[in-house]
Amino acid sequence: MERQSSFLIKILAYSFALTLFIACNDEKTVFETIEVEAETAATEVGDDVTGVLAIQCESELLDFNGISEISDISQRTAKIHWLKSSGAATYSIFLEVDGESKYQGTQRSNKSFFTLKNLTANTTYRVFVRMMDHSGKVDSNNVIEEFTTLPWPEYENTHSVDFNGNQVVELPNSNKILNGQKITISTWFKTNQTQNDKRLISLKKNNSQSALNIHIDNNSVNLGYRDNNSDYKKLEWNMDYDDNEWHHVAATYNKKFFRLYVDGVKVAEIQDSFLGLGPVPAMIGGYKAGSNTFKGNLDEVSFWNTNLNDEHITEIFGQAVSSDLIQHSKWKNLKAWYRFSENVYDEVNSHTGNPVGFNGSTYDLNTI
Repeated sequence: MERQSSFLIKILAYSFALTLFIACNDEKTVFETIEVEAETAATEVGDDVTGVLAIQCESELLDFNGISEISDISQRTAKIHWLKSSGAATYSIFLEVDGESKYQGTQRSNKSFFTLKNLTANTTYRVFVRMMDHSGKVDSNNVIEEFTTLPWPEYENTHSVDFNGNQVVELPNSNKILNGQKITISTWFKTNQTQNDKRLISLKKNNSQSALNIHIDNNSVNLGYRDNNSDYKKLEWNMDYDDNEWHHVAATYNKKFFRLYVDGVKVAEIQDSFLGLGPVPAMIGGYKAGSNTFKGNLDEVSFWNTNLNDEHITEIFGQAVSSDLIQHSKWKNLKAWYRFSENVYDEVNSHTGNPVGFNGSTYDLNTI
């Protein structure tokens, strides 16, 4: 009970700082001064919530029942619901984790839910909603709800393909795998050496043009593409990838922006056109056998017929380990998934595509 009161005091102090700012329609400097005074008042009165209210505002508090439900809890998000109040102007949402309360955002009076984002998997949170009317008065509810985000599921992944620097996995035609202007390509890789323009994934327009690829080049990870004029361009992210550790990389296009992600984080983007893909086989591990071929391990290569957003990429990255993409929130857009598990031809009925063949010298399917 003591902890709940403490959380409420912090929220009330913040709420009344906001109240006085809106009601008085004053300058930002005044708002900052009032907020400090509110926090000081909360510290001085301890658990006496009434004292905080008396210090900050003598207005009558409004009737609002607070949070009614928490739904759609995942590893990274949760949806907070409340019953709308006829006198409401806004609803402000606060979150507490590890003893620290943080303002999350505000919804207008016509909204009755708020989606919390960027949460940590398998973590317990406490959440609170404060209502405010058009005059700046706030409600008196003390409903604090607790929830725990889901853990990342256990997923067995014991093998990957070890490329020797002269091999590629040949796939079906590029425009058969992905045919549109909204796309995502994704893979895990590891290597212990710096390499010059080595392709991890290569999708083509014709036999002489790589239309879209992910590659490593000296001390950088890159997204290469061709625009509508067939000019070749790239997005570049500098990093030391030659640490013999697994790294995740993904590239997306949404008809307007190319985006590059490394280890679950968006690291580069550019607005440009895209030439598109053609009836030429896509490749994993190089441009073709013996050309721009990668030396190291590749695993869990996936192709999506939509542009995954930041949250979706983080969902693939998980906790820095590969995950079961059938459990992904956008799995219906998963066009092909090459797990490289027991052999190069992935299991039947596992939502994967089948490679056409392995070009180059004999491959080695290594344990990770």
